[in-house]
Amino acid sequence: MRHYPCPKSSLQATLRRVMPLSEAQASRVSDLGEALLLAGEVPLTKIARFLPQRTQQDSRVRWIRRLLQARFMRQAHLYAPFLKHYLNGVQEAVWHLVIDRTNLWEATTDLATISLNYRKRAIPLVWCLVPFGGAPLTTYVDLLRQAFPLVPNHVQVIFHGDTEFGGAEMIHALRKQGWDFILAQPNRIHFRDAAHPTSQPLSSLNVTRTRTVTRANIQLFADHRIAHLNLLAFYQPHHARGRRKRAVCYLATSLPLTPSLRRLGRRRWGTEPFYRDYKSSGWKVTFSQLKHPQAQEGLLLMLALVYLWSVACGRWLCKVGRRSEVDAKAKRQRHLSLFRIGWDWLIHQLRCRDPVPLFSRLYS
Repeated sequence: MRHYPCPKSSLQATLRRVMPLSEAQASRVSDLGEALLLAGEVPLTKIARFLPQRTQQDSRVRWIRRLLQARFMRQAHLYAPFLKHYLNGVQEAVWHLVIDRTNLWEATTDLATISLNYRKRAIPLVWCLVPFGGAPLTTYVDLLRQAFPLVPNHVQVIFHGDTEFGGAEMIHALRKQGWDFILAQPNRIHFRDAAHPTSQPLSSLNVTRTRTVTRANIQLFADHRIAHLNLLAFYQPHHARGRRKRAVCYLATSLPLTPSLRRLGRRRWGTEPFYRDYKSSGWKVTFSQLKHPQAQEGLLLMLALVYLWSVACGRWLCKVGRRSEVDAKAKRQRHLSLFRIGWDWLIHQLRCRDPVPLFSRLYS
């Protein structure tokens, strides 16, 4: 594996290798990526302190703003080639994709993402900013269509989503693409099956703490009547802000009703630690003061680049037996994610001026 004298050189080499960037553009992005890595938080004044330019602080902040709003700072142009480069190393026959939403700037903006579940974390594939509280289902279906070209045709995909994303239009789009799915449903949704020829709400199913209910080959939705679905309903209280939002979880799926189905459905919770890496346990993106939507998109793009780069580094360290350089605790006491392992190691290499390899894949 080829090594480079510093993280910036390694990242710049990757950018120039896989992206349609000029030398100047790749240098600017790698400068900002290294500064973001060292800053550890997203306020522009803090990131500016770690830029290599010998200019005043205000000039460096303006330089960051201009870069975040540059025309080439777009998902399809910058992040998609970078992502595909790393996904070439993922050898799993089944990919679990998760759609979810989290609040970034309270009472103003949320972040909706489709991500790849990867070793108890999530790798962002595509994302979009939506109004606080969510967006119409068509917005999420459009986001889903953006993810289709990023997934190889030869893998089986199981798509996970909460009740917000489980509507009829989403199921139609997934079926047309040939993807399997496990989508949670609200209890007010109606269904039909051989035992219930008349439409009934899911809440009518007799689910208790000790009794799980399954229904095979049902029709879902009173208006659309989507057929050939399977249903799993089980007791699972969910609380938010001190209040119980639901007692029973209803999962509509294209998969067979097997004992492992409920365990597979838990894969969607990999987005929660991923969001914590972006927020309270990582960059604290909620403290960003950016107001311009284009600048916000540019910041999220840089976060995704550095996050993927750090995860690839952390996985490489584990793969070659060097995890103990960062996470030296016994196996049962380890608590650092691949992201934190890679992030901490890259910062150490940078401060010690030690070489960094060219990470070319996400190891399975």
